[in-house]
Amino acid sequence: MVDYFVAKESRLFIFDEQIRCHICSHDIFIPYEIYSNVEKPGIQVVFTHYAAICQQCGFVIEFSNPSRPDEETGIFRWALNQQFVHV
Repeated sequence: MVDYFVAKESRLFIFDEQIRCHICSHDIFIPYEIYSNVEKPGIQVVFTHYAAICQQCGFVIEFSNPSRPDEETGIFRWALNQQFVHV
């Protein structure tokens, strides 16, 4: 699992479910982390969300990181995974 995405052609997974394009069903994306200040003006409270650009049609999927502690075991469960197409 990854704690941040690298902006390279890759297949993306959330909780081991592969992300596919909503338009063309292609599965290769370039992911980007996007930071936004949620308190303007004020202290810097930065919120991170993600965008993935389909390499077939250019459609952009936006999502957040659903990683969280497992309620039963108390162990933190990473949701995001990235598999590079070209190593």
